[in-house]
Amino acid sequence: MMQRTVPALFIITVLAGGVNAQTRPSQTSAADVSQAFKPLFEMYCTTCHNQTRKSGGLALDSLNTGNIGENTAVWEKMLQRLRARRDPPIGMAHPDEAVYETAISTAERALDHAYPTDRTLNSSNRVSDAELAMRMSKFIWNGVPDSILQDAAKKGLLEKPAGLKQQVRRMLKDPKAVGIVAGFLEPWALPNSLDKAQNADEDLRKALGTETRLFFESQIHDDHNALDLWTANYTFINAGLARHYTINGISGDEFRKFTFTDNTRGGILGQGSFLTVTSFKDRTSPVVRGKTILTTFFGIAPPPLLPNVPPLKPNDNRPMRARMQEHASNPVCSSCHLTFEPMGWALENFNLVGQWRKTDAGETIDASGSFIDGSKFNGPAELRAGLVKYKAAYYSNVTQKLLGYALDRPAKSWTVHDDEMPAVREILREAAAHDYRWSSIVLGIVKSVPFQTNAVASSSN
Repeated sequence: MMQRTVPALFIITVLAGGVNAQTRPSQTSAADVSQAFKPLFEMYCTTCHNQTRKSGGLALDSLNTGNIGENTAVWEKMLQRLRARRDPPIGMAHPDEAVYETAISTAERALDHAYPTDRTLNSSNRVSDAELAMRMSKFIWNGVPDSILQDAAKKGLLEKPAGLKQQVRRMLKDPKAVGIVAGFLEPWALPNSLDKAQNADEDLRKALGTETRLFFESQIHDDHNALDLWTANYTFINAGLARHYTINGISGDEFRKFTFTDNTRGGILGQGSFLTVTSFKDRTSPVVRGKTILTTFFGIAPPPLLPNVPPLKPNDNRPMRARMQEHASNPVCSSCHLTFEPMGWALENFNLVGQWRKTDAGETIDASGSFIDGSKFNGPAELRAGLVKYKAAYYSNVTQKLLGYALDRPAKSWTVHDDEMPAVREILREAAAHDYRWSSIVLGIVKSVPFQTNAVASSSN
């Protein structure tokens, strides 16, 4: 598809809701997004996503924009990709940022009205206070209610917003909130078990695991913005881990909070645990690291592997980038790899166990890359700064996963059903007013209809 210049009329039309005074109908269905999406599809999408080509198995020229409720699954997936600015693909023209935002908000409003199920709480579908207390303790502590929570349930305090908020905040400050760290944050952020990593010995694995666990606990107990998982300028280390990271001035076996003096490391992407489990036993993997960022933090899976793709050739003393460029020389392979691999290259200065290096096979490491929209980065600091542009996609994804965890859905996938997405959006709207702090997201989940209704147990299978 050739790049096109976006007509000013098109942008004005979309920003105005897609219609002007001459064309505005007297009444518009709440599920009709035609005026916003038809010109968007025609300008950027249907050259590839049509009945003939069906790129990605999607034909947008036949998608009913007049009734978004006809195929909510497609629209929810499309929204997820639009938030992360994953479309149009690399090299194609991209809409103005304001057009993205208006299209997203238009689709969200329509989808919130599209689902037929009742999304209000009432006495007939709300669980008992005792059951709610059990769910809260399982969610936040991975345990049972304490006497304070039981007493609040007996007194009916959990039915009042102030009482519910007080209990959630108390529970997150309690040491037992390590349950949400061990049950959700660690398995969510680390795609593979650190215990099984073959590129580190047992002592190093334990140290890296302790660093990440203490970091996550501080995120919850100190009630950080959820985005701080990427951007935090601190970690927890002891003398042994400080030596591993070549950090001076740390002594003793006890782990303590350490604030970085530069922006080389930051958040989970700069921790040895993440960098180790996204490497192989004998080398780094920009592919695994890039795919993990895309799938874990944005909830977007790349296309499946093509059949009969040969493995990377054994190390021949060339830098990883040169080996990978030869490996991905197939145009079909490279077009897919470009959607996630550059993010992995930004972390290539970290070796297979998270130590900083400047060279690979005797050559200076090239840690540059670009996002799908063309914006460039070089190294981990610029990658983190660039990822923040897509924070709306991150907030949405982490809230979905955390809600799925709270509803006791199967581990790692923590699926949220399409008709539960309006609840996710309501949680996010309320969390936005509180800087997206963990307590606001957790409280929103506890208050949500999916969490408080009797349907939870039957919908978790």
